[in-house]
Amino acid sequence: MGLEYILSKGGDRKTIEIIAEIFNPKKMLGVQKLSSLEMEKEFELLDNGCVIPYLDQERVSESREFLDLVLEEDIIANYNSK
Repeated sequence: MGLEYILSKGGDRKTIEIIAEIFNPKKMLGVQKLSSLEMEKEFELLDNGCVIPYLDQERVSESREFLDLVLEEDIIANYNSK
């Protein structure tokens, strides 16, 4: 969550969407559609490994392209421990 915030800080809408997808994939492997379940049941399925969030190849490529452009200096500049 902290790294997601630091990478998103000051980013445009597309950048923020890519980062959010890296940390919170929308696609799931499993037998159930989570959107139809209560939140408690959804967390239980995720916790038990019954559904697994994943990124498809296109999203992995987009993520890689983005992350290749991230500089250590930018991360340090966006980090503020106070």
